[in-house]
Amino acid sequence: MAGSGAGGCLDGHGDGTVFDLARRAGFPEFPWLALTVIGALCAWGLRGLDRSRLQTSVVQ
Repeated sequence: MAGSGAGGCLDGHGDGTVFDLARRAGFPEFPWLALTVIGALCAWGLRGLDRSRLQTSVVQ
């Protein structure tokens, strides 16, 4: 667990950098647009999972 603090710190700085660069480039909505697209792709991927293989069977 020692690396989780460093990863969180780097992630926070990376996110801030992306937001700053997008604002300086004149497109401050870009990070939110990218996060929305990523979220939609994740939801689409989860929807496509074969749930029948994930269900447990009951032995009678």
